[in-house]
Amino acid sequence: MDNIAIKIVLSSFLFLGTGQALPEAKTVLILAWGLNQVQMQSPAHSLADVEFNQGWANANKCARAIAEKVRQFGVKALHMPAGFPFETERWPNSIWLTSDKIFAVEGGLGHMGINRLVLHPEKGAAMILGSVLIDQECDAYDKPMNYNPCIECGLCLSACPVGAVKKDGFNFMACYTHNYRERLGGFQNWIEQIVVSKSTSDYRKRVSDTETITMWQNLAIGPQTRCDRCMAVCPAGEIAIGSYVEDRKGYINHVVKPFADKEEAIYVVPDSDAHHHVAKHFPNKTIKTVSNGTRLSSAKSFLNNLTKTFQSGQAKGLDATYHFTFTGQENLAGTVEIKNKF
Repeated sequence: MDNIAIKIVLSSFLFLGTGQALPEAKTVLILAWGLNQVQMQSPAHSLADVEFNQGWANANKCARAIAEKVRQFGVKALHMPAGFPFETERWPNSIWLTSDKIFAVEGGLGHMGINRLVLHPEKGAAMILGSVLIDQECDAYDKPMNYNPCIECGLCLSACPVGAVKKDGFNFMACYTHNYRERLGGFQNWIEQIVVSKSTSDYRKRVSDTETITMWQNLAIGPQTRCDRCMAVCPAGEIAIGSYVEDRKGYINHVVKPFADKEEAIYVVPDSDAHHHVAKHFPNKTIKTVSNGTRLSSAKSFLNNLTKTFQSGQAKGLDATYHFTFTGQENLAGTVEIKNKF
């Protein structure tokens, strides 16, 4: 139970998903476990991967123990997965049952930073979230923090290789296409490359030996990521802030610059905002144009995913309103407003 922070979230913040997991849920115990940020700051990303995998395993073991302890008092309880697995039959819509980030903010574990991570006052960005649902109300509930640990230094913006982190929003598809290359839609796209390949030599033209071995490692060892630099470079929190404040230039040279200088493959959708960002800001990196495997199978899914797939850079200078009306198997409508961006 070491290295864990626990907060209690008011039942009124239970929403979409908790009912499916535990219909009687009235309270959420939101949990946070610290990670070793030093391990994640190495350009050798296998060190970050093992930290995540061990962290997820520890988080789920700990959350399960808490749920079991609560059950001994006659309270119905269950723990939500920290990390994977998700409800994959919902794909490509939201596959998580609950949003631990929202619970964490409402419970006072931290506030959302520019990097779209919950920042804990001590642990900063380097943490894993989990939750336990219970069917009883509590005598007292925790409240949101009255300050944000984010110091708005902008290091996450400069470190993101695909330009997903922005001051005015977040490019979900840019992050997802690269960071999740070995998972979800990226894995799906790899399988399709195998299917359409006419021979082993044709397959090797499509997929390098390095990429094949990476896919094997993802299957054999556990979920792998390709980036997480928004977490690695973030100096928020008591643990990390000192080294940044004392020597900002040294922090950037030691923590941020090695990521920028690293020669590596960056996965992007062709002609996307991410594609143009890599070409402009990281000419030393190899651009790999791929499909991220996202296929929308319904009108509802199309509307729900517009904010995730929209490319604001491509819409520069556009000021328009579009109204969609769908009939047939689905009868629904939606309006899209694109506000002029210069």
